[in-house]
Amino acid sequence: MLNPDARDLSETRRAARAAGISVTCSNTDVRALARRPNTYDALWSISVLEHIHGDYDDRDAIAWMYSALRPGGVMAVTVTIDRRFWDEYRDADPYGLDRPTSGPVFFQRWYDLAAIQERLLSRLSGATTSLAFFGETRPGAFKAYEAEWMRLGLRRSVDDPREIADNFREFASWDEMPGAGVCGIRVVKPGPDAR
Repeated sequence: MLNPDARDLSETRRAARAAGISVTCSNTDVRALARRPNTYDALWSISVLEHIHGDYDDRDAIAWMYSALRPGGVMAVTVTIDRRFWDEYRDADPYGLDRPTSGPVFFQRWYDLAAIQERLLSRLSGATTSLAFFGETRPGAFKAYEAEWMRLGLRRSVDDPREIADNFREFASWDEMPGAGVCGIRVVKPGPDAR
């Protein structure tokens, strides 16, 4: 497991040990994969790509991940989505990984279907890809939840299962999505016998 956030990585190690799961953790970022072509049978990135910016970005990261897959390997990725592509900024860096700056700090990208294709999928030469969509059932539901969560913190989070059940669902296509959500992307790298 690669993670540039040492605090989060430490929590991951503790949780894995408590669950009896053996995980090798490395306090580094996705650039490490650029030096490991054709190494992994499977890779996953759950709600990470949208946060990558700076000296490299989501486009570089997904290309390195894809390169690190062995032929025939599979990659699972999720990214935040909305009806239009936009960058979200916050007043402070919640992860403490950015260089100190004054003013708003980049937090994440919200992809639309065109941005998924242009920024992510177009980097994956020869890949077979499939997309799945999960999101709010009415526009604004996620923003309302997020505002309450930022105000109440963990007290709001305990109701997450009810929130998801009441206000979110899977959609068969991008066109059916009314607003914000998550796109799951499955990528298969061509095998050695692919033509």
